[in-house]
Amino acid sequence: MDVKKLQKILKKNDWIAADKETRELLCNITERSSEGFLIPEVIAQIPYDVLRKIDLLWSEYSNGNFGFSVQSSLWLELGGEARIYMRDHIATEDKIALGNTEAQFAHHVGWKVIQARGKLPDSPSKFQTIGRGSLPFLCLKCDYGRGSVGYILSAIAWRLSFKDS
Repeated sequence: MDVKKLQKILKKNDWIAADKETRELLCNITERSSEGFLIPEVIAQIPYDVLRKIDLLWSEYSNGNFGFSVQSSLWLELGGEARIYMRDHIATEDKIALGNTEAQFAHHVGWKVIQARGKLPDSPSKFQTIGRGSLPFLCLKCDYGRGSVGYILSAIAWRLSFKDS
């Protein structure tokens, strides 16, 4: 997987373009380009070394403020889990917990939640602040509704927890 384009963008600190490129890279790897978003089940298809390489680039060019490792650590600190939730096989209490932890995470990293609908912004350009752990963002969004970022963060935390055998 060639990440040179992402590296060039990150080197310029163009966070919004880097966010879009990250989503494109991960959607290409998981064959979800036509959908334009990831789902938890496909996170396991992302080779550890590729995910880690993308993570390290984000971390390096943001001085440790952005990247999947930062997000995963924060997610786990807030009570999130490192696992893959299957949309059709998740208990109601787990859905509620995901939604609540997602709301805490969003508040912590500065994502402005549109309170009336409980929705997250559709672009980093609409963030209240760009805080530590707020990026990458677009690849965390899926169509699972409330808690959808939690589904993806849990899966990424799970994927980063071990190397391929």
